[in-house]
Order: sequence, then C-alpha cells, then structure tokens
Amino acid sequence: MAAPPNPPARRPGKGPTEMDMLSQFFGMGGYAGFIWPAYGIVAVVLIGLFVAGKRFQRAADEELASLNPRARRASETTPETAPGTAHET
Repeated sequence: MAAPPNPPARRPGKGPTEMDMLSQFFGMGGYAGFIWPAYGIVAVVLIGLFVAGKRFQRAADEELASLNPRARRASETTPETAPGTAHET
C-alpha cells in the first residue's frame, strides 16, 4: 500500500487562518450564546459540589474522631499526664 501524498503546503491568503478557525470554534455555529453560559453553569455547579463534598468530609472526619474512644483518649492524654511520665520534684 502506497503512502498517501503529502498535503499541499498552505499558501498565504488561501483557506481559513488559525484565527478564523478559533473564532468559528468559539462562535459555536451561532449557538455560543447558549453553549458558553451552559458551560459556565456546569463549572459553577461542579465547583460547588466539590466544595460541599470537602466540607461534608471534614465534618464527618471530625464527628468520627469524636466518637472514636482511642482518638478521644489520645487527645485527652497530654505528655504531662501520660502514665509513666510523672516528674518528681
């Protein structure tokens, strides 16, 4: 099977430029007024869900730590009151 021929070199003034193609992309065929706000709304909702999830996770971790007896004992025990660390004066 023969290799396809090389495409012709782009000549100045022929065909759409990169800027035209970019403009067409952002124009979305005339539907940009509907598409870009929809993307914005989706981005805001996703960021909001991420932040809400992080807050819920932090609250759940704190609640779990408060319910865990080992973690509660460790937080109540300080180095000064820990068994075997009493300093006699």
